[in-house]
Amino acid sequence: MSSTTSTKVRGPSCSCSTGIQPGPGDLFAPGHFRSIALDYPGFGLSVAGPGYSYLPADHAAVTGAFVERLGLSEVTLVVQDWGGPIGLHVAEQRPEVFRGLVIGNTFGWPVNGDMHFESSRT
Repeated sequence: MSSTTSTKVRGPSCSCSTGIQPGPGDLFAPGHFRSIALDYPGFGLSVAGPGYSYLPADHAAVTGAFVERLGLSEVTLVVQDWGGPIGLHVAEQRPEVFRGLVIGNTFGWPVNGDMHFESSRT
């Protein structure tokens, strides 16, 4: 079994258990990667502490602390949906931890001034 780790960073509305079950030839099937995912506070099976803002910056801080606490290295970061800006921020802050990126259906740039995002703010 490979010692390479993949860490999956998804959008906050997804539980870490949400996703496609890998098949025998799938890159993320057992034997290829040690696969790790986390639930953000208040999503999936976790509970948010008082004052948690649910903003991407807070999710990125949690993800960074998760990576550090587990002592991960040589990580292939898999990001999707809102996991893109969250995970890419962590990779930018700790590039020595990551060996590669898999980026799908996400974005990694500022959305200020984009009416789609501005109008969805509460």
